[in-house]
Amino acid sequence: MGALRFVLAFSVLNIHAKIFGRILIGGDTAVQMFFIISGFYMAMVLNEKYVPDRATNLDFWKSRVLRIFPAYYTVLLITVFAAGAYALIAGRYWQPIDAWNHLPAGGPGIGQLIFLAAPQLMLLGLDVSNFVASGGQNELIFTANFWQGDFPVWRTLFVPQAWTLSLELYFYLLAPFLVRRSLLVLVSILLASFFLRILAAVLFGYRVDPWSYRFFPFELLFFLSGVLAYRLAKLHEEWSASKIAGLRCSVAILIFCAAAVGRFGVPGQSFVLAPGLLALLFLGISELFELTKSSRADRLLGELSYPLYVCHVLVVWMVSIILSPEGRWTGIVVALLSVGVAAVIYCFIDRPIDEFRHRRLRAPPPAV
Repeated sequence: MGALRFVLAFSVLNIHAKIFGRILIGGDTAVQMFFIISGFYMAMVLNEKYVPDRATNLDFWKSRVLRIFPAYYTVLLITVFAAGAYALIAGRYWQPIDAWNHLPAGGPGIGQLIFLAAPQLMLLGLDVSNFVASGGQNELIFTANFWQGDFPVWRTLFVPQAWTLSLELYFYLLAPFLVRRSLLVLVSILLASFFLRILAAVLFGYRVDPWSYRFFPFELLFFLSGVLAYRLAKLHEEWSASKIAGLRCSVAILIFCAAAVGRFGVPGQSFVLAPGLLALLFLGISELFELTKSSRADRLLGELSYPLYVCHVLVVWMVSIILSPEGRWTGIVVALLSVGVAAVIYCFIDRPIDEFRHRRLRAPPPAV
């Protein structure tokens, strides 16, 4: 599973750095595949590690904070420092400082400044930037299309791809109350997420970006499908094989249809391949985990996937200062540097913190 997570993170890098064109998985598909994997892993750790007699929900949330925030804050601080230094030394700006300088009407007001800055510190609410634009008089206006509006707020993000972390955090907050529920409850919530997506698409036309994969109530379906994949893998002794296969196929069809809604008729996105990959991942995720769980190399690649995802846009911006974005070797340089920076973040930040997280939940020795 770690190799797959690395490929997904690299696929998002590929989209932003334009290395191999569209040979790899699309960025939106990679993100939704991450959501399925996250649901599977959170169901596993909450049912096997953070069990009620050994840990509390607060322990789980603290662990998630320690997993997400250190690498993010590292990249955020480096981005702010590097962009500021570049502005002072070269007298030029890169996005997002360039975006802040071009906010309408001479810059944001106090309320707008808080709206733009606070989510970048807390991560919660960062996804809202995909649905809001800044108007000509510094007012914040709702926009139903990711690329429309006088000035999309997402241009001001210092780590723009981190909006997905907001959705992950929403799921982490809900996970302790969801993953141990009955299958009937989980399927009911999954269906509610599915039909909400369909109704929004039919009644309001909300189906393309950002609604296709950035709106948490719609994406909850993918998180819960990962939870269901874990739960169904544990039912072989209680349910018949045909009953399990029937439920798995039904959920796979829902995943395919939900993913197809936002891709129908949109240029550059596969209406069949992307939904098919998501459905296939759901059907095979438990088997893939069993196949790779003992591989140290696979685990290492998985550990590199998160820092690679968080740092790659920073590397793209920094390389663009030196090399032409259309240069022959620019993409290769970005890829190599991104993997190198990810390895540094993992070795000096993520791994020590992970060891601390695991020590906190290590079972006490048995009483003599």
